[in-house]
Formats: sequence, C-alpha cells, structure tokens
Amino acid sequence: MITMTKNKSLSRNDLFIQAANIFVLTVALCLISIITIGAGHGTTIPAKIIFPYAYLVVNFINSINNFIYFLALIQIPTYGIIFYNKPKYMKWILVMHIIATIFVLIN
Repeated sequence: MITMTKNKSLSRNDLFIQAANIFVLTVALCLISIITIGAGHGTTIPAKIIFPYAYLVVNFINSINNFIYFLALIQIPTYGIIFYNKPKYMKWILVMHIIATIFVLIN
C-alpha cells in the first residue's frame, strides 16, 4: 500500500508503482470490455458498467469514434489519480459513476 510522507509527496518509486497499477487496471478492464462485446456478437453491458461516460456520449451522438475510445481510456487513469491523490473524493466519483451507469443502462 502506498503511504504518504509528511509533506504529502510520493517518492519516485511510489509514483512508478501507482502508474503501473493504473496501467494494468486500465488494460484489464479494456480487455474485459472487448472480450464481452465479442466483435458485435456479445453483450455491451460490462463495457457500459465499466465505461459509462463513453457510453453517455455514444447515446448523444449515436456513433463510436476516436473520442469515445479516448474518453474510455482516460477514465480509469483519472480515477486512479484521484484515488491516490485525493482519496476523500472517491465516494463522489463512485456516486457519479453509479448514476452515469444507471442512465446508460436505462437508455
């Protein structure tokens, strides 16, 4: 577990571990989404749960483009950065994620 020093700065090693954890999580969640979608023959529900903000944009523009992929790819690293740097905001991130997921799954 990464602990903060008294001046609240992370060491170089801690930053590397943080970045590696975020990268591995992002790749794993993307692979889960891709595998379950199955080239259009599977289900999009896991992808909608993992990446609701990208699907919100898809609902509005009715197409998938490079911006959607970019939005999905930066979502998990953004969560990771917030989690490591401002853990008190994670409950609000979780609430917003759940609301976005519900909205996406209803539409």
